[in-house]
Amino acid sequence: MTATSEPGVTAGRPLLDWVLFGLLSTIWGGAYPLTRLAVGKGTSTGLPPEWVLPGRLAIGAVVLWTVLIAMRKHLPPFRDVRRWRTIVAMGITGSVIPFFFITTAQQTVNSSLAALYTAASPVFVAIGANLMFAEERMTGRTGLGVLLGFVGVGVLFGPDALRDLGSADAIAQLFLLIATLAFAASTLIARAAPPVDVIVFAACYAAVSALTALPLALTVDPAQVD
Repeated sequence: MTATSEPGVTAGRPLLDWVLFGLLSTIWGGAYPLTRLAVGKGTSTGLPPEWVLPGRLAIGAVVLWTVLIAMRKHLPPFRDVRRWRTIVAMGITGSVIPFFFITTAQQTVNSSLAALYTAASPVFVAIGANLMFAEERMTGRTGLGVLLGFVGVGVLFGPDALRDLGSADAIAQLFLLIATLAFAASTLIARAAPPVDVIVFAACYAAVSALTALPLALTVDPAQVD
């Protein structure tokens, strides 16, 4: 997008883009402390990840499908294998895998460390895009921007997150790394996806995520949950 002299345009992008970006960042960042509360880190009264994951995905799917129906959007035909394959791949790599591993890890690690790990996702996205898309070859400027962004996240979350890198449970950190790689993979899948209406795409892959995660809830005995 090229810069224009119209009102409401900052650094070549409409002001609304920056507002939406700020809102997205707030919602995304807020998920980590809420997940910590849900699993009850450090207590014996938290919900199991096998319940938190399908629960949050089901709520998201219901909200998005409500919007989809209200806007009278239409799903891609089921014979459109390419689009549905992308939707399923996004549901699994963009939600089920990372949310499960992050939720499980946050039973033992702090929210700040979880957020710090997933903040590295753009690094892997930049590397993957450089390999997959000719028009997105990484330049020195791009690489520096990604690195500075990751360092900035570390500064925002403070020394506690950096200190936890050496003291947190190794398995939990491995789970966070898997989640980070899954987030990066889902971004690359979305980049290569055929054109799909944004609301339709989001609602469908949220539904796929919820349905995929639902069987996990059946693996926990309710009598064992406080």
